[in-house]
Amino acid sequence: MPKFIVIGIHSDIPYEEQEVAFDPTPKDKVKVIVATNAAESSITLPDVDTVICLGTQKALRYDPKHHRVNLVNCFISKASSTQRAGRTGRVRPGNVYRLYTQRFFEETMNGHDVCEVKRVPLQDVILSLRTMLEDSEHFEGVVPLLTDMLEPPSVDNISKSFNVLHEANMIETNDDDGKLTSIGRMAGQLPVDLRLGRMVSLGILLGIGPEACVLAMALSIPKSVFRIASPSIHSNPDELNYIVTQTFLGMHLMDNGMYSEPLMLFNIYLHWKKCSVTGNQRYQFCDKLGLVFTRVKQFASSVDHLLERVAKGLEDQAIRRHRLE
Repeated sequence: MPKFIVIGIHSDIPYEEQEVAFDPTPKDKVKVIVATNAAESSITLPDVDTVICLGTQKALRYDPKHHRVNLVNCFISKASSTQRAGRTGRVRPGNVYRLYTQRFFEETMNGHDVCEVKRVPLQDVILSLRTMLEDSEHFEGVVPLLTDMLEPPSVDNISKSFNVLHEANMIETNDDDGKLTSIGRMAGQLPVDLRLGRMVSLGILLGIGPEACVLAMALSIPKSVFRIASPSIHSNPDELNYIVTQTFLGMHLMDNGMYSEPLMLFNIYLHWKKCSVTGNQRYQFCDKLGLVFTRVKQFASSVDHLLERVAKGLEDQAIRRHRLE
């Protein structure tokens, strides 16, 4: 009989399957948690005796050459190292093993993580600030606000972000004097990134606004709505086979020969809305197709929220045009 119980903590694993990490460990077993940064700050397991810190993480980093964000493997900061050490010794003494030298910790690691405004292209930030503040009586542009931060972004990042907004027809000129266009004003009010906001705005102009909203959320969904089968987690062969079979069936039925994941998610949303809110219809729908109930529910709620924001944005723009006239 295996001595170790291995549990993964990862955003791609449904929460229901990670809950076993909180269960008491049998006396004849050793519980091993293999975790991402989720275990650093999002959860606390009281019965952890030992932490092994590799000193690395996957994090978003801004690439100034291509003006985009990349997910790269990099070293953590001293603050993160201390935070990881705090995962043990909650209810009894614990140990931390850091797989890097004391000298590396003291001389090479940064004290804190780089602030987010330096880790991302700024076009979304600039668009949001201008959307919120442009009609203010004392508004003098977003550049003074950005340069007045404790850790201001680079001038080059700001300049490239203005160019991106201008090329996307979000602002009239590629500098801080550029006024928002109607597309930019709408996109700035939506809880999606720049490109998806522009897609929704163009969808509205083409008369397919609701469909564009569903597809925008489908393209921005962070995790698959289907269950993921993993031999390291689902040790029972029957359970593993069941998950693989059900998810394959679900993908096949919802895709319906379109060979498009966004359109498949569009189909899932339509079927979800048709299911009765009362009773177990939605649970049965998810179980039959290998879907994670909480993720489908979150996806549908995100779509409904976006539709409400679009309706509010159109109403605000109509009021604004009326005032200008």
